[in-house]
Amino acid sequence: MLKALGMSVDVATRHLVATNPNTPGETLLELLNEFPKPVLSNSQFSILCSTDSPLLYQIPLSTICLLVQLKTAPDSFFNGRLTIQIPMF
Repeated sequence: MLKALGMSVDVATRHLVATNPNTPGETLLELLNEFPKPVLSNSQFSILCSTDSPLLYQIPLSTICLLVQLKTAPDSFFNGRLTIQIPMF
């Protein structure tokens, strides 16, 4: 149900999903760029970070840059587990 609500056209509904601790990790990552602070404050996101979930490796580089700028991501997000692959041009 939360996964479906996370795709709602209603911004307020998606925001509530981003704050819900029962929201699946995959859905949180889909909402991360749109609602970074609520997702980062979500206990489920902290669990994802502390367990080194493979889902973390699906976060786009642009979103990671946003999180670095916000300086609100949990320390476990930046503790070296997450490796960023930067393409060479």
